[in-house]
Amino acid sequence: RAEALAFAKFKGDAAAWLALPVKPALPEEARRHKAVAENAYAEKNFEEMVKEYKAVLAIAPMWAEGYFNVASISSELKQYDDAIRSMKRYLELNPNDPNAPELLNNVYVWEAKLKQQHEEEKSAALLSLENAQKAEQAAAKASNNMIMALVITALLGGASFYYGYTHGTN
Repeated sequence: RAEALAFAKFKGDAAAWLALPVKPALPEEARRHKAVAENAYAEKNFEEMVKEYKAVLAIAPMWAEGYFNVASISSELKQYDDAIRSMKRYLELNPNDPNAPELLNNVYVWEAKLKQQHEEEKSAALLSLENAQKAEQAAAKASNNMIMALVITALLGGASFYYGYTHGTN
C-alpha cells in the first residue's frame, strides 16, 4: 500500500536526520507558515492551523513539533488518518520521548475510532442506498398508478361517449 511505502521511506529519512550531529534550522518560508499556524491556533481556527503546519512539513519534513501539533489537532477534528500518520512520524523523530507509551496509546485509540468512523460511513452509505431504492420503488409505483388512472379515465371517457352516442344524449 502507498501509505506503508511512504512511511518506510520516512523512517529511513528520519534515521538519517537523527544521525546528523547538528540539525538544520527551519527555513524562512517554513517559519512563515509556522507563525500563521500559531496565529490560527490562537484564533481557534484549527482547520487553518493544520493546513499551515502541513505547509511547514512540506518544506521541513523532519520538524517533529509540527507532526505533534498536526496529530493533536487532527484528532480533535476527528481526522484520525492525519492524527495517526502524524503521531507515528513524530514518534519516529522522537524515539526517546518520555511520553512515547502514552502517545502510542493515543494512536491505538485513534485507529479504533477510525475503524468505527469507516463502519459508520459504510452503514450510512448502505442506508442511503436503501432509501434511494425505496424512493425509486415508490416513484415506479406512483407512475404505475398514474398510468392506471389514465387508462381507466380513457376507458370511462370512451364508455361515456359510446353511451351518449347510442342513447342519443351526445
